[in-house]
Amino acid sequence: MTTQQFPRPPLLSARQTELCSVLERLTAERGFVPSVREIAAAMNVHPSRVSQLARSAAAKGAIAWEPGTARSWRVVRQPLDPKGRRPRS
Repeated sequence: MTTQQFPRPPLLSARQTELCSVLERLTAERGFVPSVREIAAAMNVHPSRVSQLARSAAAKGAIAWEPGTARSWRVVRQPLDPKGRRPRS
């Protein structure tokens, strides 16, 4: 009997995981998706770094957004931390 192997989702870096957490937290607190600058302020990074993190997290399937649409980011799946565990809430 063979067992079916499912591909493991790509792991996110600590900063990518933080981006997903901040995005979910700020969205829940405010009722709408935060801007890149608001996310950057919450993470204490430059807005261009937020964009880099978002692109890499999107490539791994953790977040998605509509190109050309402001404030359209959303977390698609709960990310795994670098050790392969779900972050605690």
